[in-house]
Amino acid sequence: MVCLTLKKIHLNKISLLTCKNLKSYFILNIPVKQKLLFLLIFFQCFSQNSEKFERPSNIKSVIFFVDDIQASLPILEINQKLTLKFDDLRANDEFYYYTVERADAEWRKSRLVKSEYIDGYDDIRIKDFEYSYNTIQNYINYSLELPNSNTKITKSGNYFLKILNSDREPVLIEKFIVIDKKSDFSVKIKRTRNLQLIDTHHSVEFSFNYAKLKIQRPESQLKFYIIQNNIWKTMTNAGYPTFNNYNKLDFQYADDRVFESGNEYHFIDIQDYRIPGGNIYKIFKGETYSAVINYNVLRLNQNYTYNPDINGSYLVNTFNGTDSNTEADYIEVLFLLEGNELINKKEIFIVGDFNQHKKSKSNMLKYNPTTNFFEGKILLKQGIYNYKYVSNEHENSISGSFWPTENNYSVIVYLRRQGAICDEVIAMGYGNSKQIGI
Repeated sequence: MVCLTLKKIHLNKISLLTCKNLKSYFILNIPVKQKLLFLLIFFQCFSQNSEKFERPSNIKSVIFFVDDIQASLPILEINQKLTLKFDDLRANDEFYYYTVERADAEWRKSRLVKSEYIDGYDDIRIKDFEYSYNTIQNYINYSLELPNSNTKITKSGNYFLKILNSDREPVLIEKFIVIDKKSDFSVKIKRTRNLQLIDTHHSVEFSFNYAKLKIQRPESQLKFYIIQNNIWKTMTNAGYPTFNNYNKLDFQYADDRVFESGNEYHFIDIQDYRIPGGNIYKIFKGETYSAVINYNVLRLNQNYTYNPDINGSYLVNTFNGTDSNTEADYIEVLFLLEGNELINKKEIFIVGDFNQHKKSKSNMLKYNPTTNFFEGKILLKQGIYNYKYVSNEHENSISGSFWPTENNYSVIVYLRRQGAICDEVIAMGYGNSKQIGI
């Protein structure tokens, strides 16, 4: 009853508070006996809201990658390099700071203190930045590498990298995983055994040998999570193993390990603002650079067509300069989706890695009855982009879902040792549906 009362009284006020004034509000407005309950509620709410976090409109072109591979999922071994780059379109010399926070396998805040997983310290200003050069759209490009001279992560696990402005408000919240590899294993992608889903879904199957781990209760101490196409929101618990035979856990067909195949992504090439690239109808210069795509059609009821893609990712690059970080300009791209059967769909969005596959007002299309197109404009930095159209009804209600679709699947293995209060990450398996089996 006390918890519910606290939540009712304070939740709306809390949502309006910034990190800067939270401390004073906490001290002045909450009775001493209720402070602990308040903290529990607050951190629970924060954990939930982190998934709904939206970047400010001035923060663009966020790329987060390992060992100079721009389209990679930020999963790295302890000795590898992690790089974050982003642009601030306000270009007003804002001070940005970074913090690193550890989480458990379910992405809840860890009970460890920072000295237990960081050698050094964080909450440090990002000093590596450059101004855009010879571009219409002014911006500042910020860059951060981990590890660095101040911050070195010492433990495997799930992590949040948070970028804060000078008011200590988050402008970026990025997930990454550090692995202390203790085992390798392969992942097989198959068509599902469910005849109702066989043409539209993939099944993920694998085996994991835990003999070297010296653990007594593998079914409870080990957790397995599957990620499709490097998209965090697809991360799913793989469930319980089918068999445990001779120090090996077998994960065969189960509903927990079935994923909708989807369709290949659309792509556009805006690397050159002088000449239209792939799937660009027209490009022109005004107050900014603008581009119009070759319109897309509804693919739900069409036959599957193979179209090489990068599974929703994007690559920043320009043919109009030598340094894409600072010489790539921004182009306002007009996306066009043929209306026809889509008129009754309430909300349609453009998603990809460039917007974390999130649906928001900034990437929602509007129907134009004059042209019979759903239209939407998005400001993008020069490069190559994968994208797809989704609706609130269903993730693949516009593009369709077909079993031949090429998808990547990563399996992350977590270990909770006896008496430990945190999850280690000890292995990652990888599979691709190109080698699909029946």
